[in-house]
Amino acid sequence: MKKIAILISSRKGGHKFPAEAVSSYISKNYPQVKTKIYNLLDILPLADFLDKLGRWGDLHLPLLWRSGYSGLAQGNRTHSMIFKYFITSIFANKNSERRIRNAIGRVNLILSFQPEVNAIGSYLKKWLGVPLHTMVMDYSSHIGWADDSVDYYYVVNEIVYNQLINFGVPKDRIEITGAPPQQGFENVLKTTVSDQRRKLNLKEDMRTVLIMAGYLGRMVDYEGIIRTLLECKKKLQIMVVVGRNYPLYKKLKELNLPDLYPFYNVPVIHDVMWAADIIISKPGGMVIADALSLGKPLILIDPKAGSLQEIIFADFIEKQGAGIHLKSVQELKGTIERLYEEPQLLKSLSETSLKLGLRNRRASSIIGKRVVETVFNL
Repeated sequence: MKKIAILISSRKGGHKFPAEAVSSYISKNYPQVKTKIYNLLDILPLADFLDKLGRWGDLHLPLLWRSGYSGLAQGNRTHSMIFKYFITSIFANKNSERRIRNAIGRVNLILSFQPEVNAIGSYLKKWLGVPLHTMVMDYSSHIGWADDSVDYYYVVNEIVYNQLINFGVPKDRIEITGAPPQQGFENVLKTTVSDQRRKLNLKEDMRTVLIMAGYLGRMVDYEGIIRTLLECKKKLQIMVVVGRNYPLYKKLKELNLPDLYPFYNVPVIHDVMWAADIIISKPGGMVIADALSLGKPLILIDPKAGSLQEIIFADFIEKQGAGIHLKSVQELKGTIERLYEEPQLLKSLSETSLKLGLRNRRASSIIGKRVVETVFNL
């Protein structure tokens, strides 16, 4: 039995869900290979504390966070050195080695889904003695992903491919695969949008928008977006996925507004996404991957926090013609009304979204096959 350790270092869904998708593909298609996802935040207590501190800083010190990311995105070697020195100085030690060895045991390959894992890649390879592959879920990369210890990179598009080359990664170690959507997306494609709306107790022929903001459900102004949509000239039914934000879910349910449908901790997000004409969200990599795989147009609103990378993602989607990037909620009313008044524009955004998303639909299988092939060729 071959074993693959999939490593993440986050409580957010943007790394967890694609890792689960690739793991699921391998498990279903290669019974002789065992995969397991390990979260370094569960293995290393200090990592968990620093992750919480980082999320606090992202929300409360946005300019500082954006400045740091900007340096990494521009390939600034000083920023890269500080980023890697900070992580290795904390985690590259005997205590971390002992904890990681005990948690993971013997494996044949490491598949990383985060740059923080790559930063200690040389130590992981020394401790576990196996190759290191990484999936770059970003639609625009930064130098923190690039590390000499990484043997192979899977990337979502040509932009990231070229960025990694500029950061010094040999081109023969990079493969463009697309971004893995959450597992099970293909099941919803078997039904019509009208049927899916009926399953969700929605009106089949009414204009339908979906608001979402990632796994934690805290990074957009939900209430401001809802108020804006209720002011639109055209009547809408509004689905709201609040992630794991139960207080918000409870508040929206208590409003008891007609045509407002809150959803809490949705197990299969594609069931809700498929029912929408338009998806309104913060520009997270996972939301984008899922929406494109279903051919859904996006309205991406700048997040509350200092996530410069997500603003870059939104610019990419707008330039590609699969969505619209808004700086604030105040721009939303006019944008929604325009899209419904210009059906050809909405259709064009949808078609481009699907064109980009077809690559995503194959991503888990391409990555899964490659890592399994590597394991059996060792």
